Amino acid sequence: MTTPIIIDGYCRVSTDPQEENYSLDEQERCIREYCASNGFIVGIIHREVWSGYQYRERDKLSLVRERYQTGKIQGVVVRTFDRLSRKQVHVAVLMEEMEHFGAILYSVKEDMDAQDPMSQFIRMVLAFVAEMEREKIMDRTMTGRTNAVKQGNMKAVSARKLRYGYQWADTSRASIILNEAEADIVRWMAESYADGTSSFAICQILTDRGVPSPSGKDWRECTIIRTLSDRRITGESAQVFVNKAKRYKTHHDTLDVPDGTFPAIISTELFERIQHRMEFNKAQASRCSKAPEEFLLRAGYVRCSVCGWGMGAKMPSIGSFVYRCRKHGSIASKALDTAIWSKIEQLADHVSLIEQALQLATDDTKLQRDMAAIEASIERWQRSAANYLGDLEDSNLTGESRAGIRKLMNDANIMVNKLEAERAQLTSGLFNREREEAAYQEILGWCKTVKEARGKLSYQRKRDFLDLLGVVVTVQYDKAKMTSAYDMYVRLPALQALISLPETVSDSCNAHTVV
Repeated sequence: MTTPIIIDGYCRVSTDPQEENYSLDEQERCIREYCASNGFIVGIIHREVWSGYQYRERDKLSLVRERYQTGKIQGVVVRTFDRLSRKQVHVAVLMEEMEHFGAILYSVKEDMDAQDPMSQFIRMVLAFVAEMEREKIMDRTMTGRTNAVKQGNMKAVSARKLRYGYQWADTSRASIILNEAEADIVRWMAESYADGTSSFAICQILTDRGVPSPSGKDWRECTIIRTLSDRRITGESAQVFVNKAKRYKTHHDTLDVPDGTFPAIISTELFERIQHRMEFNKAQASRCSKAPEEFLLRAGYVRCSVCGWGMGAKMPSIGSFVYRCRKHGSIASKALDTAIWSKIEQLADHVSLIEQALQLATDDTKLQRDMAAIEASIERWQRSAANYLGDLEDSNLTGESRAGIRKLMNDANIMVNKLEAERAQLTSGLFNREREEAAYQEILGWCKTVKEARGKLSYQRKRDFLDLLGVVVTVQYDKAKMTSAYDMYVRLPALQALISLPETVSDSCNAHTVV
């Protein structure tokens, strides 16, 4: 009896509107018809909206990889190979990985024998063509937007919703004018901040007055700072395409915008006062404290139970150090740190459960699998380059034949360079993982030591222990009793069951609720 072949379908459209893609519905229809005509059993049809220039970031593609790596499916079908990826090096990695796990890649419109070496070579060529087409699309997009800015096209200056305080003059979007109501708010924010009012206080005042924020939700400090940091509110020396974040697929050259494109809301002098104060606040921020080891749970381990945000480490000039939620309350850091570490020391006695927690914390082998696939691809392309070099030693080769083989060898070496660059990106992630695992093993050895003989863990190892267990501490407040209760959670349920909850910290530890 023939074993049924289970195939997953993968459909993708790009986030770039300038790419002409077949719809997800059309791709799925083609895939289902292909599977039916070839007698394949359809497992899951994965539909994703993502750039074809990335592959590790795609959740649906990651699920496809997990399914063929675990043997749940025997192949993957796409409408065309560029749906899998528009980058040649990524296609090479994915094909190498599929071959290693015994999965076959099928294409509806570029149907070829998956086991034939020539077909695999043609797939590489198609992937190369797709990558070149992607580069052309990116170049056309960048050139078009750059030329539009130089010609004064306001749509290119701000294609999406305009910044707070501005609006389009009319539906043609030919020019930008002030939104007077919002501009008045910006002026008030600027003058208040420059005169010493904190961004947090400005948020509270705007929220209390019922002033709608740009998003329509409550005002946030980052919104205030972003608005007051934007030089466009001065109407002078504005620029576009200044954000060069790695997450963006295209990086335009930064361009100057003619003065007056954005009408001035505040003066240049007021703007400079604001920037000076922001620089001063940044230098004096508590996160720049010279005593970070005073707070074991800083940077995300302790959270406010009301809003869910991480509580900041605060070092007041008078009184105890505290973890503070600016909206809802605070709790003495020393008392909380001591109580949490005491519980962790009790959990450390359960060595077998700590070993399970360690396994849970290090169970993700995704980076290692990616590295293995890349290493295999590098080895294959290096062999190809060496074979082409050997072919060139044949004295019978002349003219176009020799030139063709030399071109193939050059392409193979280029692929090796691209794959090695991809490997370098993963290496840093693996190095961090190795450091974590080494720290976890050191902590496990500490736990296995007889309790009376255990030495003190360093501050960093204590925080590594928090990571290993997945510790999260949430704080609740009782305004009437002037107390704060806290809950402690860890990742492993068996360890969580050993933690007695809840605990309360009294006012003797300076816990208090914000009024």
